[in-house]
Amino acid sequence: MQKDLDIVSPLAELHPTIRALKLHVRMKFDEVDKENVEAVKEGSKNLIKHLKNDRLYNIPVIVSINKFKSDTTNEIKALESILKEEGFKYALNTSYVDGPKGGKDLAAIALDEIDMNNKIDFKPLVNKKMILEEKIFVIANKIYGAGKV
Repeated sequence: MQKDLDIVSPLAELHPTIRALKLHVRMKFDEVDKENVEAVKEGSKNLIKHLKNDRLYNIPVIVSINKFKSDTTNEIKALESILKEEGFKYALNTSYVDGPKGGKDLAAIALDEIDMNNKIDFKPLVNKKMILEEKIFVIANKIYGAGKV
């Protein structure tokens, strides 16, 4: 994400799935369709780190939870609870199955963000005046948590 923000466009968009969160904690692929709320909670830690990184750029962050047929209500509620606790705006996106109406809630949140943030104050982490070593350190430190490079 930081490459896109620093180089291409100041927009933060993440589309996590319950399945991906489970796979982040090394759940076996043939078990990923079984309910496992704890795996969702554990896998969400990686997602939250990415979302917090996006906030470093001073831009609105919206999460589209892309729903699979195998996602259970308990798993979705667990992820929604984590996102809410961390202060991230989100919507369940079922547009893959339901067409445009499945993305209606997400679109409403995006439009609200546009209205509230009429002017995005994008702040890249690095700038052209920085020497290469400084750029590397800033990204390694702020994005990856490195103490030194």
